[in-house]
Amino acid sequence: MEPFNITINHLGSDLTLTVIPTENYYRLAYFGGIIGAVKKEELGWAWIPEHEIEISELPLYEYKMGVNDPEKPELHQISIFEIGLAIETELKEKN
Repeated sequence: MEPFNITINHLGSDLTLTVIPTENYYRLAYFGGIIGAVKKEELGWAWIPEHEIEISELPLYEYKMGVNDPEKPELHQISIFEIGLAIETELKEKN
């Protein structure tokens, strides 16, 4: 499956993430780096611990604050429910 973008609300602003499907989970990329990964489980969605994320074409995201850069998105502040719903909606639209 090809990567696709989702847009979610983060601290009152739209945040666009690139979803990179793998065999077992979905990596989440932001500005050219992996900021996390999620997987669908029996009762909903779960975060993948950072040390379990397979890194391939993209490195882990490194935040570098510039003059006009947005705040670094913190995964604990982003609703996994909202990310999961956005992924499910995008997958339904593709089928």
